[in-house]
Amino acid sequence: MRSLFAFVCLMLITASTTAQVTPASEQKYLEIVTVDSKVIHLSVADLAKYKQVGASVTADDGTKVLYTGPLLRDVLLKFGILSSGPHIRGQALHQILLVSARDGYSVPFTIGEIDSNFGNLKIVLAIKMDGKPLFNYEGPFRIAIPTDKEGARSVRMVSSIRVVRLEEKGK
Repeated sequence: MRSLFAFVCLMLITASTTAQVTPASEQKYLEIVTVDSKVIHLSVADLAKYKQVGASVTADDGTKVLYTGPLLRDVLLKFGILSSGPHIRGQALHQILLVSARDGYSVPFTIGEIDSNFGNLKIVLAIKMDGKPLFNYEGPFRIAIPTDKEGARSVRMVSSIRVVRLEEKGK
């Protein structure tokens, strides 16, 4: 019985030490996967070429932090992932963006939330905090949403954005 307990403890220790988060310094690209499985890799330098906007967010300690980067909407428009306009209906609104972090955390956003003719949510794909590159547990990519009252959707350590089409059951 003791050997079984020791074996289980050893397995738990091994699992906890091998499931580590990739350091930001090793993550070179943000991966965007389109609904038709096309993969796009963007670096910090790529995102720096877009118009930079700020998102002032209150940190857990009550201080104000300014995240800067392009609007996620602008990045999606450039690659044809989002097509803005009044013609968006039906199946186009059945898509979500699943934003995932290096530590396994993920948050979904609907196309309707982001589109300027619907929710017009300002989501900044941040590459800087207070004018400096994001540090390890923040970046190198982060979602910042200045209008959210809570920070749960402000994903840090963003590693991928996957476009997923929701299917109706029975069809």
